[in-house]
Amino acid sequence: MTTTTSQDPKVLPVKRIVYMLLLLSVITFLTGFLQDTQFGFVIYIFYFILFIVGVKLIFKTLKLKVTGVLKLFFLLTGISSTLYFLFFVIAVIRSIISRTAIIYILSELEGIFYLASLAFIIGALGSLLLIKRASKP
Repeated sequence: MTTTTSQDPKVLPVKRIVYMLLLLSVITFLTGFLQDTQFGFVIYIFYFILFIVGVKLIFKTLKLKVTGVLKLFFLLTGISSTLYFLFFVIAVIRSIISRTAIIYILSELEGIFYLASLAFIIGALGSLLLIKRASKP
């Protein structure tokens, strides 16, 4: 039984996706400063883009049949980046059903957003460190 490790050359293209997720997360963080302006909706567009790229990372990880710790870090990065959009959709649906202002529902989910951010940082840094270690001779 062969296992795919971080030293396998076919795993290295996934690095581009992880870097893209890191860049998108920084941009999403910076758009948070626009929330009290007329451009406050922009953050939700970036949540959707994070969702799409996170799903791409999950499918790419499963397609490459990555195993071990690298698979854990890739999946942690992909899943945690999809959570932002999923929680926003849940908040919108809950707001429509319960007729509660969405700002109150999002404030209830604030702690979960922090945990998703922490999981994303751990997953992305772990992925990049393992890939970096694999690329050294």
